[in-house]
Amino acid sequence: MALIWAEIVACEIRVCIENADLHMRLRGALHWDVRTKSGLGGRILRQAFPALGLRKNDRLEPGPTLLDTWLFDALSVFPITVTFWRVRDRNRLNRNSPLWTIPGFGIEYLAIDFLHCLDLGVLQKFVGVVFWLLLLSDAFVSPSLAPILSEDSRLQLGLLYIKSLLYRFYARARIDTPGFSEIWNLTMHMLGSKADPTLGAKAAETRHLMDFVAELLRDYQEYMPQPDGELLKQACSEMVEFIRIMNTSPRNMDIPTRTRFMNCYLRFVTLFERAAGDLQLQPKHHLTYHACQRTRVLGNPKFSTTHLDEHTNGVCARIARSTHRMTFAKSVFKKLNLSRTL
Repeated sequence: MALIWAEIVACEIRVCIENADLHMRLRGALHWDVRTKSGLGGRILRQAFPALGLRKNDRLEPGPTLLDTWLFDALSVFPITVTFWRVRDRNRLNRNSPLWTIPGFGIEYLAIDFLHCLDLGVLQKFVGVVFWLLLLSDAFVSPSLAPILSEDSRLQLGLLYIKSLLYRFYARARIDTPGFSEIWNLTMHMLGSKADPTLGAKAAETRHLMDFVAELLRDYQEYMPQPDGELLKQACSEMVEFIRIMNTSPRNMDIPTRTRFMNCYLRFVTLFERAAGDLQLQPKHHLTYHACQRTRVLGNPKFSTTHLDEHTNGVCARIARSTHRMTFAKSVFKKLNLSRTL
């Protein structure tokens, strides 16, 4: 909690608007940032506002005197204190949450979603790193062709070979594992970039790739730079065992099982960090560690850390994107109720 409060203190800025003239000039400097990926979200400053010590891209936030930033334009009583959030280079918080102001509330009361942390975080990063390392090592390109092909051609050729191996793996897996989730079409876009190698697949698709990745690391070890290849192979073995323990254990895990479970994850992270570097580690790696810690109280995370109605998040997100900010709350609830009757 101390780290959270330190970030809030560093980013949250309260300014006093003394009169209507200052309010009018500040209102003119604000605009809505509606960019979906690179945007900051909300009402941000187009340029610095020295009169109040504000910088470009500082974002107007709800606060005790202004519960809705949309009502900022209608302010008529001055002086009034409003809140801005300063976006810093290494922000870990996007904004302050009113939850932190509840007496007695702490980080231990937050539920960790294992699906988003492990499958859509840790595993996606690991698979992306392995695929990129194999592709850049020309493991699937003939030595006679490699010198005459461009890097892009070698990457595309290597990806085709990985896809052929993957579909053969799926053909075998369907026999032994009913309900096996498959990636229909693996593309370079789904692998992220060299600087940020992250697989873009669904949660179940990513988890069911781990046995395939283990086969690749075993069969093509000689083409990979060492010791990175061997470290990734060992890390993959630890993660496969980690998933096996989670899938086969009951909700109430005994002490030896919890110990093996935690040790598998710690060894995985340590080996992965040595192979890929600490820059590839994400906050989700840390959250997954805490989810493993909580097995003493909450039991096997397979049973408690992902909501059964997870798909509702996607439905709500699509509904929210289709509404206008003037009628946002009313439209979201109306469309959500309508979707339940379909």
